[in-house]
Amino acid sequence: MAALLESLAGHYGQMAGALRDTEAGEVFGAEDMLVMNRDTEELPVIMKELEENARAIESYHAQLVGSREESGRDLEHLGSVLDELDELGEVIGMMLATQEAVENKAEEFLNTLTHHLSTLSHLHERFVAYRMAFNKLVLEIARRGQYCEALDSMTEEENKVRTHFNAEYGLHLPEDLCLCIANAPTRWEVVPWQGAAMEVLPCIDADLIKDARERVGEGHGAESL
Repeated sequence: MAALLESLAGHYGQMAGALRDTEAGEVFGAEDMLVMNRDTEELPVIMKELEENARAIESYHAQLVGSREESGRDLEHLGSVLDELDELGEVIGMMLATQEAVENKAEEFLNTLTHHLSTLSHLHERFVAYRMAFNKLVLEIARRGQYCEALDSMTEEENKVRTHFNAEYGLHLPEDLCLCIANAPTRWEVVPWQGAAMEVLPCIDADLIKDARERVGEGHGAESL
């Protein structure tokens, strides 16, 4: 388009020069007139091209204006997006601060729970040890009670054996052969040594003894009391 404008400006310049020369009395030759007529005939083509170029320029201008307006709208949208991102950043910052506070609080709770669990574990161990010792105590009291009962049982058993012997064999032996053989077993009285306190054992129900035996794992393979 610049070339067309330069050509048009050149043509108008030549025509203006020719007009001045004509007014000055100069006469143009046939060749000069042919050139001026040819240039004049080319003017409609040049003007048509200029109009087409002008319309193209207007179209480009409209497109540029539309693009500028769209870019302006996009810029405004980007501005709003940036504002929203700033707000989102503030929200995320508050959420991170809250998360950190919650994590710190949770860590405190976890430490407290760990301490409580340690205490409960210690108490459980003590309870288990106490329960085992208590069950053993029940069995020990039962064993000691059977120890005292065994003394009387041994005397009764001995009396039965002597009575059977005398009844079966005493008639066949001279009475003066062994005077003491017909005697009943001596009854002994067991008393505390040198004024020590008499041991008094509590009476424990048989079911409690059975439960204690099961808890300590004696079961059927344990020694009988």
